[in-house]
Amino acid sequence: MDAIEVGYHHFDTAAFYQSEQAIGRAVVQALDLIKSRDEIFITSKLWEDSATDHTEIHHPARSFNKERMKQNLEIFYWELGEDEMNKINQIPQRRLYAGDFFVYEVGPYKSFHQLWDGDP
Repeated sequence: MDAIEVGYHHFDTAAFYQSEQAIGRAVVQALDLIKSRDEIFITSKLWEDSATDHTEIHHPARSFNKERMKQNLEIFYWELGEDEMNKINQIPQRRLYAGDFFVYEVGPYKSFHQLWDGDP
């Protein structure tokens, strides 16, 4: 809360830092000090060590739901419009990482194999 009082508006956090709940509570307490919740920007991320056994699908949702952080940047998931996808599809592709180490077919994620449209 002290950081918000002195003017900080961007907070970088992750479950790995074990700071998400404290930052969430501080934001709720500071709502009287700021004009709008939109003034506070919270970035959270998924660490590679927590991306096993499909936990990457449940971990971010749990992380954001704890303190009702619904208006924040999610580094690990975003949607692109048709125009953006068409531009990306024009870029020549090549395989950089074999397998589906980071993402899976479950939920909003696709495996690297599904995203890859070039020759194996």
